[in-house]
Formats: sequence, C-alpha cells, structure tokens
Amino acid sequence: MSKYKKMKQLIADMRLPEYRYKQLLDAVFLQGIMRFEDMKLLPKTLREKLVEQFGETVVEIKAIHHEKSMQTDKVLFELSDGNRVETVGLFYKEGWNLSLIHISEPTRQAEISYAVFCLKKKKSQSPRD
Repeated sequence: MSKYKKMKQLIADMRLPEYRYKQLLDAVFLQGIMRFEDMKLLPKTLREKLVEQFGETVVEIKAIHHEKSMQTDKVLFELSDGNRVETVGLFYKEGWNLSLIHISEPTRQAEISYAVFCLKKKKSQSPRD
C-alpha cells in the first residue's frame, strides 16, 4: 500500500470527513508544504497522527554524499525506502548548463535506473546582430 493510501486510510480510521484527504493532497502538491505540522488547515489531531506514523515530513530524504568542483556539482540523496536519487549539475564556460537526475531503485529484484536530462544555454549578454 502506498504512503498516500495509508494516509487516506488513517483519515478514514479517525472518522474524519473525506475532504481532509483532499486538503492533505492540496497542501503537498499545490502548496508545496512538506512538513505535516505546517499544514494548518488540517486538525491538530490529524497532523499529530501523521507525524507519529510517517515522520516530520511527507518525504524523508537526506543527502548522503556531495562532491563539487569547478564544473560539476553532484549530490546523492537517499529516500526512506532505500531508493537513491543522484543529481548532477554540469556548468561549462561556454554558457551551457546540463542537469541530470538519476534515480535508482535498489529494492527491486532487477536493478532499474531512470535518468532525466535538462540542457540549457545561458542567454547572451549582448543583443544579436
């Protein structure tokens, strides 16, 4: 069962109205609130139960390794479920920036990896002729 389904079940078990689950989702996905205690629209008893069952924040993530040099900035994060997310920023003198997010899922039988790339060129400082 996913974390969000468990949260929905918790709300049902507490006999709270179903709209409380929508408020929780709106707080996370629309307002970007990650700490349960900061979701002031939710009743205090619900916020306390969420913290008790899921921890202080919606997503438990911690940086476990960081490397930085003149042209790169790499950070490896670990999620509470053991999955890891590696982010890499590459910065070139010519003005190109490449960002990479690599997600590995070591908890599956076959190791699966995903990578997302974003390549941007800085805007020119002088107007084009």
